[in-house]
Amino acid sequence: MVMKRALVTGATGDIGAAIARYLIERDIQVIGTYHIESKTVDSYTDKNFFLVHLDLTQESSISKCIQDIHETYGGIDFLVNCAGIKMDGALDTLSRDNVREVIQVNLLNTILLTRECLPMIKENKGRVVNIASLSGEIGNNQQTNYSASKAGLIGFTKALARDMAKYDVSVNAISPGLIKSRMVSSIPIHLQERMVNMIPQKRFGTPRSIAELVYFFLTNEENYITGQSIKIDGGLSM
Repeated sequence: MVMKRALVTGATGDIGAAIARYLIERDIQVIGTYHIESKTVDSYTDKNFFLVHLDLTQESSISKCIQDIHETYGGIDFLVNCAGIKMDGALDTLSRDNVREVIQVNLLNTILLTRECLPMIKENKGRVVNIASLSGEIGNNQQTNYSASKAGLIGFTKALARDMAKYDVSVNAISPGLIKSRMVSSIPIHLQERMVNMIPQKRFGTPRSIAELVYFFLTNEENYITGQSIKIDGGLSM
């Protein structure tokens, strides 16, 4: 049986890496993207994992990335848009570049990358999963640019799902809440404790919780779920 192949953007981040590993363990080949090479990149040695460079701040990088995938790997079945950035602060303290770059990476160029992948996905009756954020569902303090970008990604998910339904291609989003990551670990302990107490389950989520749902969206046989944004937040948004 021919292995399915997924493109996972942001595969060297905490959530992206967890998704990549989870898919590989379940016999899906993964092409992961990275922006800035690091030790994390060097640690990937699995024979079913491949790395390509992608800089979502540059539109030209998208075309090169997709060209490399076509020439080297032949194509993809699945797309998982996980790459993203944030630059937090009150709106009146953010520079134009702070606003522009977050929207560009998280929304505009993610849309353009998806557009470039659609011919491959349509041909293979594949699937698309967008990693959004709870901030895009409910808004978050000091995150106007980030919340707007992720809310836009959720709207994009719903609209694209309508367009792709006739090709039997499902498109869904996942909105993580507070997930254990390098970002959360950098927060002072007393603030982490305050954040945990806001969550009904009284704990942070793990990147694996995101990976499990991604895998389900990519592989469930009925493929009758589309245009949805599922919150993984321990009940925080209830």
